[in-house]
Amino acid sequence: MDTITLRLNKEQAGDIDFLAEIPTNLQSISEHKYESGLVIRGRLGNMLVSVTESSVKITNSLIKYYLGNNLQELRRSDIQRAITQLSDELHIPANKAEVLRFDYAKNITLSDEVTSYLSYLGNIGRYVRYQSKRGINYKMAAKEIAIYDKIAELKNKREFIPPLYQGKNIMRIEKRHLVNIKKYFNRSIITASTLYDEAFYLEVLKDWERDYFSIGKLHNSVLDMSGITTKKQLYLLGVRALLEQQGGEAAALLQLKERQKKGELTKKQVTDLKDAYIESNKYSILTKNNELVTELDEKVKEAIKYYR
Repeated sequence: MDTITLRLNKEQAGDIDFLAEIPTNLQSISEHKYESGLVIRGRLGNMLVSVTESSVKITNSLIKYYLGNNLQELRRSDIQRAITQLSDELHIPANKAEVLRFDYAKNITLSDEVTSYLSYLGNIGRYVRYQSKRGINYKMAAKEIAIYDKIAELKNKREFIPPLYQGKNIMRIEKRHLVNIKKYFNRSIITASTLYDEAFYLEVLKDWERDYFSIGKLHNSVLDMSGITTKKQLYLLGVRALLEQQGGEAAALLQLKERQKKGELTKKQVTDLKDAYIESNKYSILTKNNELVTELDEKVKEAIKYYR
């Protein structure tokens, strides 16, 4: 659990004078007067706190607040302790605050540079895919998936990298629930205490896992040239590679039919190409799983085993 936004209303807080009591626990305080009333803003560690007469809003990285960095993992029991710490330091029942946004993420340590894996990650569902030098973002209106080089991000922000993580290749896979999270998880309300409820936490974990494995893997096999000894084998291997690029033999055959209908190919040409497709299947043994994709999949499976 990383970035989080909580809102506690007067009704949930009991007999607490927000404007009089909460700012005394904050640093870097500023006051802002609007037509709607007074707003006092300040910090509790890295957490940004905004206080009005009727509500208090808390936002920023929960894991940085509790553990000091977001390279470690904030497990379910840690979330509960972090919320309890917020309650103690602000003197409010933070566990009753409504969750308006939260990010769930895991850091995956890999054997190669993170950018080597990114090129194999394709599209997912209705998300719009954006790629940069350091990562990929899949965006929708209410949610987002970010996959990027965590160490490169920290270096870019000139943030401290603990010695344990220096020199490591760490991919961060982050699901951001931005708005409408009650509707997404089919709940009437999601409070801070819901985040460490075991059933809900497992639901979030499964959602994260499902999204990762729904990402199409590009070129998820590579050609093994070790068995090629003749020109014919090389030719058939090329045909095999073409079939994979077209989405498989069925898709390639359908394309042949369409080209024949358009008059681009004769019946004999279609037959010859079909024969080449069929013969190339004998050489399917010349493909092997992409080691980087396989490693990433296995590391993700390993990462979801421990959540308590």
